[in-house]
Amino acid sequence: FVILQNIATKDMAKYGVDILFINNSKKIGKPILTLESNSEALSSISSIPLSKDIKRLKKLLNRQNITKEEVQDRVDTLLAWTRGDIDRLDYLLKKHMNKSDYNNIISKRNKMWYPRPYKFNKRYNTIFAVVGTAHLVGRYSLLNYLKSLGYKITRIQ
Repeated sequence: FVILQNIATKDMAKYGVDILFINNSKKIGKPILTLESNSEALSSISSIPLSKDIKRLKKLLNRQNITKEEVQDRVDTLLAWTRGDIDRLDYLLKKHMNKSDYNNIISKRNKMWYPRPYKFNKRYNTIFAVVGTAHLVGRYSLLNYLKSLGYKITRIQ
């Protein structure tokens, strides 16, 4: 659907990767489909108690400095992502996300999403899906679910 080399870094920083894929898909006349509705997405996020979100936000806003370990984890995450090191990405994700949030935001949504490309595939010969990296790693990843359905997964470097 989209030729990644045409995505300029400055545009990605300005608009985010989602908007770039949407705009490029529109330019080349490809349909844009979603794996979840807005209400489904909000439902997964709203499963986290508001008081917990407020507490986290206050903690984040009151911080003066980032630790060396946090900087290293961000660098490690970027390196693991560029290398396709899903085991390292999974480790770093679980290190920074509690089990309840992981279950609500990642695992439950993956389980809901994975049958949906099959429906799209009946209508389109080829589909290109864009999801956050966290949905591609771990035991309950989209990749594992799709492989269980017989899909061939190809990582594009």
